[in-house]
Amino acid sequence: MRNICGREEELKLLKKLLNANEAQLLAVYGRRRVGKTYLIENFFQDKGVFFRFTGMKGAILKEHLLIFQKDISRQLVIDKKVPSFRNWLEAFFYLGDILKTLDCTKKIILFFDELPWIATRKSGFLKALEHFWNHTFSKNQNAILVVCGSAASWMIEKIVYNKGGL
Repeated sequence: MRNICGREEELKLLKKLLNANEAQLLAVYGRRRVGKTYLIENFFQDKGVFFRFTGMKGAILKEHLLIFQKDISRQLVIDKKVPSFRNWLEAFFYLGDILKTLDCTKKIILFFDELPWIATRKSGFLKALEHFWNHTFSKNQNAILVVCGSAASWMIEKIVYNKGGL
């Protein structure tokens, strides 16, 4: 991990999450260009299995699903071809199946960056993420799910004060 200056409280919290014996979910939000992504990537990238998916501003569902498919293929070192996905539920079922094949003694960190760009109104992303978290990922004591976004009000409303399943 590179030196990270001026983030002592944040690093303390991340270390606590890393050392927990149960699944953890972390929402990171704030203004653009303050180092949220840098902090998460540099802290977690060498702490186990690290998967990052970043939303693309203005992308449609089909484009995000394609990026997700390619990211799974590149980052999770799979020997087989990753299928294309029709929706987020299908994508998360596939991700869950892949995660079951990994070393269960290592931490598995899933980092979804620029979440508001991914979870648009009709994308179905949040419902699928909630289902994945509640029925699969939260059952793994080594799971850490990090969601990040620059649209603070969106993150607070949809994630922090979520009345659904997160």
